[in-house]
Amino acid sequence: MKISILALFIFSILLCTNPVRGQQNIVASNSLTKKMLDPMATDSILMNFRQGVPVMGGFDISFTKTPKRIRQYSSFYGYGDPIVMHQDTVYLHIDAHFNTLGKVTKIESDEEVFRFYYDEKGNLLQRELHTYEQLYDTNIKTRKKAYIEQMSYDEYGNLRSYYEYEIAKGAVYNFEAYKEYTYQKQKDTTIVTIKSVEKTGNYFCIYTTTKTYDKFDRVLSFKKDGYYPISKKKTSIVFEYAYETIRGKSYVTSVKTTMPLVNTQEAVESYKRDAHGRLIETKDEITQYGTRKTYQSLVTYPKRNEKVTKQFFSSNIPSEERSSAYSEKDGLQKIITETVDKHGNTTKQVVVSYDEEMVTKHIKLLEYTYDEHLNWTSQTSIEKYEYAPNATDEKDIEYEPSDPDVEKFYREISYFSSSEKLTESPKSDEKAEMLKKDVLSKYFRKN
Repeated sequence: MKISILALFIFSILLCTNPVRGQQNIVASNSLTKKMLDPMATDSILMNFRQGVPVMGGFDISFTKTPKRIRQYSSFYGYGDPIVMHQDTVYLHIDAHFNTLGKVTKIESDEEVFRFYYDEKGNLLQRELHTYEQLYDTNIKTRKKAYIEQMSYDEYGNLRSYYEYEIAKGAVYNFEAYKEYTYQKQKDTTIVTIKSVEKTGNYFCIYTTTKTYDKFDRVLSFKKDGYYPISKKKTSIVFEYAYETIRGKSYVTSVKTTMPLVNTQEAVESYKRDAHGRLIETKDEITQYGTRKTYQSLVTYPKRNEKVTKQFFSSNIPSEERSSAYSEKDGLQKIITETVDKHGNTTKQVVVSYDEEMVTKHIKLLEYTYDEHLNWTSQTSIEKYEYAPNATDEKDIEYEPSDPDVEKFYREISYFSSSEKLTESPKSDEKAEMLKKDVLSKYFRKN
């Protein structure tokens, strides 16, 4: 699915790899008798949304009781004056619907509509993103594009296939990606092999990905090999994971990324936690063509409800050799202080950023009101910026603080009172199926 301006957080690399040869005691993919892995762990395509919900601006999806529907509005005051929108300062921001399993079935904003379809076991069958544009000075909206993702499973809930396509203006269908999954078992190891064809620009690439899991269903490694049939170019990327257990919970300690066909490039992400399992340090070291960049975050918890994160940057590139576009400077770059209330909602966030000219302090204060289920029904956000010359800057510059921006969010929450319909079947699309068959016959089945 394509990333939209409101959607948050999609992994850029899809998890796929090469088949493993010479295995013994293998369970054939066509004779599986149980669920091998949770589909969410099988491929990152199902993890593009936190709990199946795109994280949009101002939209919080943490609930103490599962809602049936949420209609969220907001009003915004910039520089002390209300901005009038549609003859009112209040406008519809998000309209979300859920089923009794707590899974979202629809999310609608002014410019986008997400739809989700599930089977009776709660597996995601289809996810749709429809984007719209509104004609000037009218209330008429027309669809710009639609992105459709389709997933299939076997009778035990193992992910079997994935298909993504786009419907552009004029009902033009464009192929994006197709994947097939097979599973193997050897003692305490589970191996998932994903063969796929994906479109990049005007070209198709054929991928083979192998993911290896331990007996705790933790991914140990995966390797994704790509081949471009037209240019004959090959690509490869490998991820290796390490874990530790703290108080019975498993945590990632490091992720090493290498590109075998580009042996000068490597990245290592490492994580440290305290005796309670709280993250206290992250480090991302990137080495490429003899140069090194390190991003490091140190986390402390001075109070029970407070967390302070200091972010640092360092590099072995001499300052005189750094290009003008290279804006990062060695040393402390940012300090983030977060405070939460007893319900886990953020009440204050202060971000102090450092650059060559000034120190910028971004202050955000939040207040809530709650319903009887302790889900918040209103949130008031007050934001302002303060500026000061950097101590290392010799220029005599004065900076004026900004006036505060105030945004208020309101949520109308309804809850389930009786059994509701859990599943709704997606509509079939013959054009999409014909497009898939055409592409697979040319690039996929032969490999």
